[in-house]
Amino acid sequence: MHARRRLKLSRACAAVLTAALALGCQLAAAQDPNAVQQGTAFAKTVAPTSASQVVNPTGVNANAWGTNTATPTAVESGLGGFSTPDTSTTPYSQAQVLGLSGYGNQAVFNCANFVAGPGANPLQVQSCAAVNFLTNNCLSPTAFQQQIITANGGSHGVSGNCDGTYGQAQAAFGFVGQVNWSDSVFSVMTGLPAAVPGETAQTCSEQVVVLKPAQYEQDTCIKNSVSSSYTCTQTMTATVNTTTQPPGYSKSCDAGLGGMGEQNGTLRNGYKGPYCEYDTGQYQTDQGYATACADLYAFPDQTLVYENYYYECPEGGCVAESWCYYSPAITCPAGYTLEGTQCVLKTVTKTFSDDCGPYTQSAGITLPNP
Repeated sequence: MHARRRLKLSRACAAVLTAALALGCQLAAAQDPNAVQQGTAFAKTVAPTSASQVVNPTGVNANAWGTNTATPTAVESGLGGFSTPDTSTTPYSQAQVLGLSGYGNQAVFNCANFVAGPGANPLQVQSCAAVNFLTNNCLSPTAFQQQIITANGGSHGVSGNCDGTYGQAQAAFGFVGQVNWSDSVFSVMTGLPAAVPGETAQTCSEQVVVLKPAQYEQDTCIKNSVSSSYTCTQTMTATVNTTTQPPGYSKSCDAGLGGMGEQNGTLRNGYKGPYCEYDTGQYQTDQGYATACADLYAFPDQTLVYENYYYECPEGGCVAESWCYYSPAITCPAGYTLEGTQCVLKTVTKTFSDDCGPYTQSAGITLPNP
């Protein structure tokens, strides 16, 4: 049992302390402005001018500071584990693969099997002591706590590798169980019901606190649900509307090159429709035959549909004449496509129907169209 002492500050001591504080405030308020200015100027002369300086080398004694005015670029020796920090990327790579929760679970597993014996890394000893404390691997429940755990069908095991941890000391000396409800530290509270009425003219009564584990029971419930089945059909009807119109022509016949204007009719090869006729007229040829139309005319917007030739070779040279027939380029309005000799536009009209009224009323939702 430890003796308890209470220190009381006498009124005389309090008065002396108050006077000392007041004197300190007066001294602080009575500083010489010149001294403050000189101190500020001195601080500015030694302040570093860049991140690579600890102090300004021009404002300090070079003999005293030497080369120590620059910011250190290497870790000082003699600091134990802090002088040789772990710069390996292995922990970071493992964390990327395992994820944050997986990395934490791995630490719990490693520390549960770590033995903090002689020669062990002190940093690892401290790290695993913290992990085992947070995961309750080295904490033993009290008798009351064990009753609650057992009553709820649970269990709690304590790791055997707990050297140097708080849990080891708790289990060895029984820290948790030393103070219970009957300890004298609570005697002041137990005497309050008798003392309070005389001071406050109020009546107090003791209340019993249940320290046993909570009692519970299991109930099995059966819930029946009544459902209705609905069957319905959705129907979509599609109607294709076709509109036709005669095609147009991108360009009329070329007036030059022997063109004879636009014509419409049936040619000897069976072509029927509009065409442009071009007559070369008679021309001299030494080859004994007429020149083909493809060698005479090149129309990017017209198509050769028929050609006719004439040539003869009387005495004195050969004479030839060519008749070339081209169809002008056919065009259709926007949205139309050429099908045969007509421009065609097709549109689709959709209609929907269903018999799902009872289902939508029961479910409270509307079915979308298919």
